Amino acid sequence: MKTKLLLILSFLGISTFGFSQKTLKVKPDKTIAPKTWDELMIPQEDFISKPKNQNRKILYADVNFKGCEPFKICLEDVDQNGSYFDFGSDMIGIAYGADTSVLISSHLTKGNYFGPGSPLKKDVIFSVDGEAFQILKWYPKKGKLKIEHLGPNSQFKYDMILSKKLPDFQFKNDEGEVLTLSGLIDHTKEYHMVEFWSPFCPPCMEEFPDLKKLSDYSVELILICGMCDDKEAAKKILKEYDMPGIHVFATSYMEKAFNQNGFPYRMLYDKDLNLIQRAFFLNEAVNMIVK
Repeated sequence: MKTKLLLILSFLGISTFGFSQKTLKVKPDKTIAPKTWDELMIPQEDFISKPKNQNRKILYADVNFKGCEPFKICLEDVDQNGSYFDFGSDMIGIAYGADTSVLISSHLTKGNYFGPGSPLKKDVIFSVDGEAFQILKWYPKKGKLKIEHLGPNSQFKYDMILSKKLPDFQFKNDEGEVLTLSGLIDHTKEYHMVEFWSPFCPPCMEEFPDLKKLSDYSVELILICGMCDDKEAAKKILKEYDMPGIHVFATSYMEKAFNQNGFPYRMLYDKDLNLIQRAFFLNEAVNMIVK
């Protein structure tokens, strides 16, 4: 029977190699505590004072597929009704790390590698370090889920993307030519800093002079402009500040690939394009880079 099924799949052009499935049981994450909030993203006092945030609970499952980076799937009971499997209201997230100190609905974590989150739904497809995965089935009563490793594939419309490497993307220049970030990266630089900014964000532009100074210390700036209806006005701002580096306008893919959720929002990568730290204060970057 199995042989016949494989022959049918082969005839239909469906690959039967490199795919594997696992059924995982989720369990409570006891590392979650009221103080595991992100001081960069949410005013601490306002966040911690809310009773709902005092009682946030996470379930998680360790995921290990051969040849893939281990990660965790996390579920948060956002509406706090005792169920973690409510489509549309509860959240699913993915994260690296020895523990799961990630508060999914706010994209928070204690570590450098954070977990993107997405509203829970029937079919969830996500990417971890270039490998595609899909949640095939949910078993709420058993507290389980079935996940499939789809292999390396960038053709899916992902709900979440998690990567320790600088994500690549395409964009058009002023002449309409399609370019890739990987084709423009200066590999002689020691650091590469991705900076999400917006013309509607005064603090972003206030930091431009100090951000510009980092280019004197072997830092390549990748400035991504978001919430930008007037592209010409944004270009004028960059010209006024004489900002160096690669300048692009944000797309939904970029926002998802970098898990961007505010302005200014930055991520620092090393010479080999490995993530060093995300969403930090600019003075922290200066301390790390200017030695």
